[in-house]
Amino acid sequence: MLQSLVSDLRNKMMGVSLYGVVTDIHRDESSSNVVFSLRLQDISGAIWARLHFSKFWSLKRLSHGHMVFISGLTCIMKEKRLEVLWHENNTGASLVNLSIMPTIMNSSCLHRQTLLSDIFTKSCSTYICEVRIDQVDLCYIDTRYSHLHCGQFIIKKHDGLFECSFCHDSSISHLEVANSFYLRITLTDERAKVGAWCTGQTAMELLQISPDEFNNLSEDEQLMYSSSLENLAFKVALVNSRSKAHGSHDHRSTSLEEDTIQWEITCALKRD
Repeated sequence: MLQSLVSDLRNKMMGVSLYGVVTDIHRDESSSNVVFSLRLQDISGAIWARLHFSKFWSLKRLSHGHMVFISGLTCIMKEKRLEVLWHENNTGASLVNLSIMPTIMNSSCLHRQTLLSDIFTKSCSTYICEVRIDQVDLCYIDTRYSHLHCGQFIIKKHDGLFECSFCHDSSISHLEVANSFYLRITLTDERAKVGAWCTGQTAMELLQISPDEFNNLSEDEQLMYSSSLENLAFKVALVNSRSKAHGSHDHRSTSLEEDTIQWEITCALKRD
């Protein structure tokens, strides 16, 4: 398996592996198969990868700014532009979202811990910070349905049917749907404050409650719940979710509200 930078890639190379940041991703709706186009950027450049899945998107949640490792790539020239192909069932094919792995929090070989004040000046894909929850009066907690296959929110269409906002699956059964949080929150350390958002398991870790448990609270209890979070300490992983998309698509797949907030919390661990 060949570990490469984008700038090393040449036509007809096979078995290639890349690390990079996702700067754009969308489903290829012109294909009858399950194919996604992903733009991957590393320190040397960027390239489009076409991801071919056997049945459906099976990588759970992946979004702008996430750091991934992908192996089993094949390089081809298409319309005088180099791109890479990935087939889920090929031998040696894997795609790992490093930004959502809990092990990234304590792995100094992957990322060093930093202060919130440094995330605007340092050039990293994922920042690990020790923080506390602040300004709970500005905290926003919402529960929504998400698609189990890809972890993204579901849109209710005019005809009453549901469609995944990311993979555009419009035949979603109740077995493929789960309650999930959408959370906006303020993080602080000794030098700075940062507004951030998150969903899924990360939001559950920060809120210390499940979406179903939260929905079972009375309306007054839900409104007061954020006050219980004041000054709770966490180690978090942050990524820049406003990575500039390139190409003709810009699918902000989880929520329009995220466009106003730059930082996504991809992992969180509660501290004593």
